[in-house]
Parts: sequence; structure tokens; C-alpha cells
Amino acid sequence: MALATLPLALGALATPGLTPQAIAAQGQTALASPQPLPTAQINGVVWDQTIVGNVVYVVGEFDQARPAGSPDKQNESPRSNAMAYDITTGEMLDWAPQLNAAANAIEASPDGSTLYIGGKFTSVNGQPASHLAAVDTAGQYKPLNGGTPGGAVSPNGTVRDLELSPDGSTLYMAGLFTQVNDLERLRAAALDLKTQQVTSFAPRVDDESEVRTITVAADGSAIAIGGSFKTVEGSSDAYGMAILEKDGALRHTNLAKDIRNAGSMSGIMSMKSDSKGLYGTAYSMEGFFEGMFRADWSTGDINLMADCHGDSYDVLPTNDVI
Repeated sequence: MALATLPLALGALATPGLTPQAIAAQGQTALASPQPLPTAQINGVVWDQTIVGNVVYVVGEFDQARPAGSPDKQNESPRSNAMAYDITTGEMLDWAPQLNAAANAIEASPDGSTLYIGGKFTSVNGQPASHLAAVDTAGQYKPLNGGTPGGAVSPNGTVRDLELSPDGSTLYMAGLFTQVNDLERLRAAALDLKTQQVTSFAPRVDDESEVRTITVAADGSAIAIGGSFKTVEGSSDAYGMAILEKDGALRHTNLAKDIRNAGSMSGIMSMKSDSKGLYGTAYSMEGFFEGMFRADWSTGDINLMADCHGDSYDVLPTNDVI
């Protein structure tokens, strides 16, 4: 297993006292300023965010938000598990769709006009919406009707993660569901956003463990899932994570050969993709690995690892920085 070294990230190993410009002059990647930017506060937890222009859309589990600097329980505004703020000023914005339970994931359409939300909720703005919904930038509910007037695309359990295909035509979802509408979909599924029909993508995650994360190869040719499951299609080649073909069939690779994290005490928390490969983060109390890794989409071979001796919850590759 050939391993690469991890590029400098977040400035933790940069020379003390140097500005981002000086770091760039030394040939290293220029980093964002470490100065904090005050923004809105909430009375709960944020599970996901997505950025469209200068607007950050936020989902999680909370029912109040307040401006930066306001003490707890002062100057609060109702927010039902969703809110937005301006990334340049930190100002809380009016976007406030009403979700009746927690939201775990949010994705924006390529043109920024639609926000797709997944979670535990069963209604949005008083309209039935079983664990999956779309809203516009004004917070208005946009039915995903599955091509049937009055119908809805309805996973029968919690959605934990969402991911758009690179061309923005397909919405992938992962979680604890076993059906989407009347179709068997074992903890992962996909929706054609043009027809609003559930696609043929149907991986067979064999046990009852959830799929926590889903991502798509940069060229759209494959999909990866991660979680606590031990098999896909009966194969332990998929132990905590798997690479899938576009129809959901298991691609037999070396992905789970060296990192085998699954079951109740370990698993894969997050997966992301770029042109360099498939990235993931792992936690473990009895598994093989804690930290971040990168793998080859075709072979599953691990080519980069950063063992951080503690649970790792998320990863974001951006240019030369991870």
C-alpha cells in the first residue's frame, strides 16, 4: 500500500508569523485568514451547510437563532431546523423553511435556485414531506412529486446524506430507509431530478446498519457509500464502505482491505470526491483506523492516510489542501 504525505492544511504547520501571501511566496498553498467572522448563533446543533454565492444555507436540529454577540435567549428569532446567513457579513437572513424535525443534509442545485434537504422530518411548511424535500431560496416548499400529481418522493426512514451528480441531474441519498415510495431501496437510492422518478440505482446493503455518507466520482462513473454496514450483496469486500456501479452493483475493489471499520463500535463517517480520488474519514473503538484516507476509484487502493488518533467526522478536499 503506497502512501503519500498529507499536504499542509489549515495552516497548522505553517511557519509562525507568516501572512498567507508570504506562505504563497514560499510555494505553499495560500490559506484563508484565521480571523473569526461573527455570525448567527443557534440553540442546538448544525449538521450540514451549503453555500450559494454569499449565502450559507444551514440545517440541523434547533428552533431559535440569534445575531452574533447576543447572549443566550436574547434577540432570538424562530427557526425550525433550517436557517441562512451572509458569509461576508455574518448577518442572519430571512430564509426559514419550517421543518418539523431534524435535518441532516442539504445540497444546492447547480443554478442555486433549489435546496434539497434530507433528514428525520415528515413535513415542511406544513406540507407532507417524508424525510426528503426541496425548497426555494425564499424558503417555499417545492414538491418532489415523483411524476405523480399529488404524490411525493418518500423514503420510509431517515435520510442521513445527500449528494448531487457532477452534472446536477441526479440526487443520491443515503440513510436508514428500506423503501422509496413502493420500491425497495436498502439504505441508498437516487432520484432523477428531471423526471422526478426514482432511478434504477439500488445497492443491496445487507444488514440493518445505516449508510451515513454517499458521494459520486468526479466523472460521474461510480458512487461510494460509507457507514457501519458489514456487507453489500453478501460480500465483505464492502466492510464499512463500498464503491458501486451506476446501477448500484458492488464494484469489487481493495477499498475495505486495509481499512475495515464497521459494526456498532466503528465506521466511516464521511466521504468526498475530487479528480484525485475518493476521500473518507473513519472512527473506531475496535476497528482498524481513525483519521482520513484517500483511495483510487478504480482499484480501491489506499494511496494516502492521515492517522489522527481520534474520531474524524468529515473531510473536504479543495485544490491542493485537504
